[in-house]
Amino acid sequence: SDAHSRQPAPSWLRSRVSHPTRGSSLYDMFWSVGLEYGPAHRTLDVAWASAGAAIGRLRGRREWQGTQLHPADLDGALQLPMAIAEASAGRAPPTLLPFAADAATVAVGRCRLW
Repeated sequence: SDAHSRQPAPSWLRSRVSHPTRGSSLYDMFWSVGLEYGPAHRTLDVAWASAGAAIGRLRGRREWQGTQLHPADLDGALQLPMAIAEASAGRAPPTLLPFAADAATVAVGRCRLW
């Protein structure tokens, strides 16, 4: 299949997860449970979440520092489970640490990260 068919469809996914949250609000919630992210690791711009699902848009990166996928962006993607937990509970959840993923797709090139 071509590359476009393997890319996520944000509008379709967003229709399934209707609880949008700005990144700044997520980082305030993270701080309230003891997770402090410095400016370089505050990569989530906005997240849409509901019980069991989330999609996040990461901030654009000006410097890639010789990488195809910057480690801070990968960390930003791994911050999404906290948005799911917050949407499910309606309050700050206990600290969660993801340890596995069913699948991951990484596109080569400078594109918007979802």
